[in-house]
Amino acid sequence: MPVGPTIASASGSLDSSLPTIYSEFLLLQDVTGVARSTATEYKLLPHEGSVKNVNNYGRVLAVGLSDGVDYGQAQAITDATTSFTPSEIGVMAVLSGRSMSRVQDPDLLRRTARILQRAYDLKQDTDGVNQLASFTATAIGSAGTVASPGLFLAASGQFGVGITAANPEPAPEPWYAITHDWSLVPVLARMMPLATTPAGSTAYVATGNAASSLAAGGNSTSIGMLREGIGSVGRLGKINVKADANLLPDASDDVTGAAFSKEGFIFVSEVEATMDTDKPVRLRGGAEVMVFGSYVFGNYRPANYGVPMTTDASKPVN
Repeated sequence: MPVGPTIASASGSLDSSLPTIYSEFLLLQDVTGVARSTATEYKLLPHEGSVKNVNNYGRVLAVGLSDGVDYGQAQAITDATTSFTPSEIGVMAVLSGRSMSRVQDPDLLRRTARILQRAYDLKQDTDGVNQLASFTATAIGSAGTVASPGLFLAASGQFGVGITAANPEPAPEPWYAITHDWSLVPVLARMMPLATTPAGSTAYVATGNAASSLAAGGNSTSIGMLREGIGSVGRLGKINVKADANLLPDASDDVTGAAFSKEGFIFVSEVEATMDTDKPVRLRGGAEVMVFGSYVFGNYRPANYGVPMTTDASKPVN
């Protein structure tokens, strides 16, 4: 009985002789470095103890004087201390000798080191954005609030007087804001602006309202923003707006980030990320790889130099 050609495939006659070959080895991507890039950095040096102390002096008040009358009332200089305590962070992987010699990836050790470094960087950025909610001024927005340019302008206005009008203390520039990528979609749409009708007469107001055209007033700048996406939000009210996917929405799809002065968001580094690779005899050709460091994020003048921002971060669908 005649038969066809011998085929080496999963459904062919040589299915057991066909090896599985892996020729490409890729790593997953993470968002890193956003929080640290917006923070004021201090270094906790060796032999300086376990705490970084930042001291600030208080105000004194000048008053009117009467001609020829001795003032006679000295003002007292006060100070206040804000303390930041770094803690150790680390991640480790152990590769057995036989695993390293059997896998098809000849660069497994090097890729493992890169994976661990990314894990450390991801942890650092996540710690940073989670610290944003610790600013103590009254939050701008609330659960379900659809983000708009006006929220950032409100924060900018508050920074100009240091949040409280009773005792103005302008927050030093530069100013930043960090929120979730999905919160910025309606911000961009309102800046362009987009519309939900082909004629452009009904403005787009939130994710979930299908955008079909530019609204009245759109121009070539609007087209450029449409092409570039949320990165074109850029700067609002002198606030540099940044997106960070590590700022995770809650069960109700809301997220709390913050707008803040760089001086009010602190990063203290005690030990920068350090990689150590060891090949002990007990692993018989294997290796231990570790990345470790010590740092802390914190807030300085949390009632005056930053304001939490709570907005809707529902997944954009149209």
